[in-house]
Amino acid sequence: MRLGTVTPSYEVARATVEQAELDYQFTRVYASVDGYITSLNLRLGSQAVANQPALALVDVNSYWIDAYFRENYISNMRAGDIAIVTLMTYPDRPIRGKVDSLGWGIAQSDGSTGYNLLPTVNPTFEWIRLAQRIPVRVHLDKVPEDIALRIGSTASVLVITGGKVTNEVPVNSLLQ
Repeated sequence: MRLGTVTPSYEVARATVEQAELDYQFTRVYASVDGYITSLNLRLGSQAVANQPALALVDVNSYWIDAYFRENYISNMRAGDIAIVTLMTYPDRPIRGKVDSLGWGIAQSDGSTGYNLLPTVNPTFEWIRLAQRIPVRVHLDKVPEDIALRIGSTASVLVITGGKVTNEVPVNSLLQ
């Protein structure tokens, strides 16, 4: 054998090493967004299976509030209206937001479950027929760093309609 020649066994060994390096790269998963990992139920020795979720990733840059207003309260509500959000977790720390959108429909609650992907909102309480609840999406302007938002938390939402309040008005003065 001359120096500089490559034997078939060398090529096989090199290909095996390259495949092992590629397999190792596939063991690392990088999040597509900034966020928090939750529902991680893996233990040492757990086997990950392709296309099967192993954890949940909560995107910290995509929080919003889904508020459900009675239909008789939304006639003057518009996208862009100022909203004051009070989280049950932080009752003394109201946060300013803006109405992003108002829902265009809800599913009737006649036993169907979300017909045409519209949210089902129960309009009855005991024997009294209540006004329908229409979803209103609110985006928060700036959340203080010491407030930890959690998906599914309860919030109260006050929407100021009519466009008479500007962003310069302090949140606390709006609540008095």
